[in-house]
Amino acid sequence: MATQGEIGSATPGVLNAQAIGNNIAWGGGGEQVMEPGFYGAPADSVLTKYGVRAFDTCQNGLTIGVTTLAHVLANERPRFQGYTRKCTISSAAAEIRYTSISALADPVEKAFSFDMYIEGMITEFSAANPYIVVQICNATSLNANFSRWTFSAQYLRQGWNTIKFRQADTVSAVAGVGNLPTGVDHQADAGTGFDWSSAMQFMSVAFNNMNGMIVHIDEIRRPAKAQAVLTIGFDASGSGAADDIFTRKVAPLFQKTGIRSYCTMTNIYEMLFSGGQAWKRLATLYNTWKWDVINHTWNHGASEVGRIMTLTSLSRTSNVCTATVAGGHSMTVNKVLKGAIQGATPSDMNVITDMTITSSTQFTFTATGADGAGSGTIKFYTLLGEVFTTNTAENLRLLSHEVKDINNVLRACGFSNGAPFMAYPNNSVPELSLMQAVALDAGIVFARAYRGGYAFVNEFGIDNPLNMGSVIMDSGAATYTLSYLKQKVQGAIDRGDHLHIFGHFLVDDEDAANKAYFPVDPEYPPGQGGNPAPPAGVSLTGFGGWWYYSQLRRLVEETIAPAVANGTLLVKSPREYVRYMGHKEWS
Repeated sequence: MATQGEIGSATPGVLNAQAIGNNIAWGGGGEQVMEPGFYGAPADSVLTKYGVRAFDTCQNGLTIGVTTLAHVLANERPRFQGYTRKCTISSAAAEIRYTSISALADPVEKAFSFDMYIEGMITEFSAANPYIVVQICNATSLNANFSRWTFSAQYLRQGWNTIKFRQADTVSAVAGVGNLPTGVDHQADAGTGFDWSSAMQFMSVAFNNMNGMIVHIDEIRRPAKAQAVLTIGFDASGSGAADDIFTRKVAPLFQKTGIRSYCTMTNIYEMLFSGGQAWKRLATLYNTWKWDVINHTWNHGASEVGRIMTLTSLSRTSNVCTATVAGGHSMTVNKVLKGAIQGATPSDMNVITDMTITSSTQFTFTATGADGAGSGTIKFYTLLGEVFTTNTAENLRLLSHEVKDINNVLRACGFSNGAPFMAYPNNSVPELSLMQAVALDAGIVFARAYRGGYAFVNEFGIDNPLNMGSVIMDSGAATYTLSYLKQKVQGAIDRGDHLHIFGHFLVDDEDAANKAYFPVDPEYPPGQGGNPAPPAGVSLTGFGGWWYYSQLRRLVEETIAPAVANGTLLVKSPREYVRYMGHKEWS
């Protein structure tokens, strides 16, 4: 860590060391040196443009149309307004329509936004997942010329969601491409589309597959823009004990741009091998390269490694259900865990309960009902978000073990810097009030998931700080390309959002010893675009987990480093990010 005496001094291998008030930022995003007791970015620096009300939709007397939706002004979820519009949805196809309004977009940004609070959890594993459609028009009712955006379950989260829509959003029916957030599509305009130089007279929000849910909608705004901030790290400490690419290549590469990165800690992947070669590698990254080590939960799931499995059979005798998984489930025989069953008929087999592993292919649990076999596509989950769906005393105990106990380990073993920032395993997020209680007790202020891709910022800070979006360097799909990641970095800059990039393992394709894995096309990750498959034996089911070192190097050298150098991007470690956003490490 730099000291006050180092401000302005030369720092070999680090770009743009500069002092700003009481802060010093290496490479535009490094560790800040501050007066005792002072935390946070300098005043008037987090946002590059402040938002402003475009139209007060939280007033009485407006002409509002609805479809299977009841609305009332309520002060249950105040935001920019003390009273927001509470909407109770009563069908799978509901809508609220603001008609005869007059809202002008910023002439430069040409964008609107509104904040929306969703009371219940949003699932992405049902046959009909929730989504909303926003339509805007210059006429007082929807005519043939309008623009539209869809925000799917891969964007929406329980709690606050900043819904931002812009003229500059990539036009595509495919969600998440170009500068679009994950889970958002911006289809081609209907007719001539919305004229951004004229007033918006009509806006509708359609709620799909959200029957019975309650949402609160705040005022329509010309949105704020944030100084773009990036964190980049890894939800692993290597592909195995002997994998030293992070210390040998990645940390030196990052240092050139002033990047301090991070790895994660769990019990099952790190603590079980404490004191060993991989553990010492974590210590080297932390002590020598000033990386953080952050919380990734005790079991990497809800009392068991997070997974989704399709059952081949489910039967019940005297209220004891026996579940069978073909090919094995890799869970320890005689272990008791908390799991969820979904998709079974009869529905009384769908439970979240204790389950006992009885063999390499079977487990049992109790569910009261008639004897017989279950039918349907029956899934078994141990993901945090599918198991911890309610705020109960039992779930509080279990989630506290998953989260707080890892933070206790981080602090007890000298890895404390990253403790206020965590990464959800499988990007799966528990019920919000439950997670808020555990996070407060553990001293966690930010948690990284994936929905939305970006972390959305306005005058309140991150809209959903315990469910921030991210994008991944991965080999499980052809979309995890170098250009895709580059577009997301530029998108964060252009949109005024924050971005969290993470990966797991790296193939060092620039080392002749790994010629069997050399890429055919450096645009694509291993196993995609004709490239050789990644190394066998270490992979993430459904994702793959691998990227090439050359891809990471090019992402840094061609996109991140130039943006840092020209001041459009700050890059921070988790600890620095927490401080930048105004939180103390031990809060």
